[in-house]
Amino acid sequence: MKTEKPLKLIALLTQLLNETDKMNVGKAYIAVVEEMRSVSFVTAQNTPFSDLIYKHLIQLSIKDFIHAGRSEASAIVVRDVIEVISNADIIV
Repeated sequence: MKTEKPLKLIALLTQLLNETDKMNVGKAYIAVVEEMRSVSFVTAQNTPFSDLIYKHLIQLSIKDFIHAGRSEASAIVVRDVIEVISNADIIV
């Protein structure tokens, strides 16, 4: 099984955080969701639901970021999620 870091997903999440144009925020959100759905995170034997957990973590954090009006508190949560998934691997 070949794995790698979810670099594209990390880049898209970072783009979402840095975007200032409202129209582009929506496009970045859609791009993150599409990429998230296309990847599979490696699951550990002792955590069989880690793929699902990572995906829900991403989904909830970006929804909160958008619906909270891109507040600093919600941006910190997205940055934390980026940190978490940067330590994860995806199946290629």
